[in-house]
Amino acid sequence: MTPEDLQGSSWAEDSGWPIRAEDLHPYYARASKIHKGPAPEDYAQWKTAPNTNASNTRLKPVSVYWLDSGQLDFSQTIGKVIAKSETITVFLQCTATNVVLTDDLSRVAYLEAQSKQGQKTTRVVAREYVLASGGIENARLMLASNGQMKNGIGNTYDIVGRYYIDHPGGSVAMVTLNRGKTFPDDFGMALPQNGRHRMDIGSYMTPQTRKDGRFVNSYFVWRAALDVVPTAEIRKLFSTLVLIKHRPSHVKLYAELLCDLFKVQKILAVRYLWFLVSKKAGLRGPDRKFRINYHIEMAPDSENRVTLSDKSDPLGRPLSKVRWKVSEAELQSILKLHDEIQTLLDGTGAGTLSWDAGRPPKTDELPYSSASHHMGTTRMGKDPENSVVDEECQVHGIGNLHIAGSSVFPTGGFSNPTFTIVALAIRLADRLKVKLL
Repeated sequence: MTPEDLQGSSWAEDSGWPIRAEDLHPYYARASKIHKGPAPEDYAQWKTAPNTNASNTRLKPVSVYWLDSGQLDFSQTIGKVIAKSETITVFLQCTATNVVLTDDLSRVAYLEAQSKQGQKTTRVVAREYVLASGGIENARLMLASNGQMKNGIGNTYDIVGRYYIDHPGGSVAMVTLNRGKTFPDDFGMALPQNGRHRMDIGSYMTPQTRKDGRFVNSYFVWRAALDVVPTAEIRKLFSTLVLIKHRPSHVKLYAELLCDLFKVQKILAVRYLWFLVSKKAGLRGPDRKFRINYHIEMAPDSENRVTLSDKSDPLGRPLSKVRWKVSEAELQSILKLHDEIQTLLDGTGAGTLSWDAGRPPKTDELPYSSASHHMGTTRMGKDPENSVVDEECQVHGIGNLHIAGSSVFPTGGFSNPTFTIVALAIRLADRLKVKLL
């Protein structure tokens, strides 16, 4: 997340975090080492390329990095450590169903958990407890633990479940490179200096542009519109080839290219490589097309929320019910983002924008879907009246209950949440180590 994400927007009520970017930076660095991903400074290396006519654009380059499945599979990255640990025990097929507090309601006394079939119930007793079940399930467990407090635990001010946010995304337009123009150079962008980690290349609206129009944060990805199936493996091939073109001295990239080729279906690989050769590596116009895939931040809205359903799960606990609605201001931000793309193209002469419908859409015509980035239902803040956890991710008023995960996000920015989730988890672990000494 950028410093602006954490600061929030003066025109967006209830936005902003109670911690600063510098508070997270060392934990981002540690998270990147654990998962062998890009370091925090890699995200800040985008610079507008010199000698372009793009100075009037209000877009900034952004990199969206991929990690391989092995890097994101926690069973592979930390599973061996857990398996060998003398201090960690993992219970499978065992679901936490109820949080029980002490008589004075100031601490957790124990958790109730059930086996997969619900045939066996057990108590989990500890000094400190951490709920880490995701943006929807953290709220559901707290709301459903209502035997002692009518509205659920940590919910004195009816905040648990509220301010649910996601990243709506979709696509309504394409960009075609003009003759002789090259991607990404002629769009006024230069690749990050590390040149090693594969990525989607994107652009986002500058903070000043958003402030001037009271828009939410948003970005789009320049995704190659290929005449082959755009699987994740094909996208990785394209990204690796872009990096090789700009960083030909990185030996690691050639090894990654060979690995990518082996992972792609052979017939797809042949078609794709022929496509690249015939289109001059797929980076030069006029036949080169890019699909504009946009993703936007959602402003905090207390009416977007997780509540309990009348229906129950197989263990007899109430299911979640989610209210999720995109506002007019957020839809206007999507259209503004495309306006800025047009400004970029006008300034660089690099290409032309074409609408799928042959004309700019109205806000009620914009398609969008959830990114499955469930955030915000147990938000972080200093004031218990409008937040669920404090700056240290401890539930207000419950001394030994903590929450990890994206449910503590007060605002979601436009970036994927995984990096921040892991950074916050490491930060909470440091705090717990001190408490448990």
